Amino acid sequence: MVPQLGRAGMMPRSRRAAATTEAEACSAREAAAGEAAPAATQATEPTPATLETIDTASPTGADPPTLQPEHSPADGPEGQNGPSLFLAVLGGRVAAAHIELHDVRFVVGQSIDDTLPALRRQWFGSRRGLHLDSWMAVRFVDGYRVELRPEPFAGPQRLWFVNMGGYDPAQLAEQHAFGLFVANSPQAAKAAARRRLLPGLEQRHKDDLHGVAQGLGDGVDGCLDVQLSLQGAEQGAGGERRPLALHLLPDGRQQPQIPDWFGYRLI
Repeated sequence: MVPQLGRAGMMPRSRRAAATTEAEACSAREAAAGEAAPAATQATEPTPATLETIDTASPTGADPPTLQPEHSPADGPEGQNGPSLFLAVLGGRVAAAHIELHDVRFVVGQSIDDTLPALRRQWFGSRRGLHLDSWMAVRFVDGYRVELRPEPFAGPQRLWFVNMGGYDPAQLAEQHAFGLFVANSPQAAKAAARRRLLPGLEQRHKDDLHGVAQGLGDGVDGCLDVQLSLQGAEQGAGGERRPLALHLLPDGRQQPQIPDWFGYRLI
């Protein structure tokens, strides 16, 4: 089963129906088993005083606060002219596997289309049938605004990806859910994930925990190599590219961690 970003993404109804029909034709998702980890003790996470949730699918139809002129989500986060950080869920096939496999990747570009070459390079299986299942532009996490800048980030906060596993007595497959968290340590990030993800399931545990590196050009903290498309990176005096750093700026806002797009798109 592929980890879920959350509830339905922001897609026009006609396209959503078509994408759903195609997605239902895909094979069952694989559950990735992992190591169980004890709950963290005395772990804390940054908690800005006020978190203002930006819900771009407000049922009231009211304009969400802070969202300035309307744009296509594929163009990246609002109010940012430079490259954006994207979380992408890929699906595809691997030799000898009986079911479709999935992975989560982090890429950078002006739009999701800019990141497709990097996503193709990063896939570990067959190129035939490789597809996007969903993606999200990372804008606000736990009250911090996420920006990419050429200068180093000096703050203590880090952006973490945590994938939790658990069991439902009515399901054969292990269940999964993942999310992004701002915390000062991996222990604090894991504790936050345990509080928020997979409530009600049995034997909940951490399957994967990765730091999204402050220096994005160097990948993800030695866990998973994140090859980034840095077309918007600044160049030095000699023409060399300067790696972008991930900056977490106190902002008070929190975006729902749901897809900006979901469906089945061959890449």
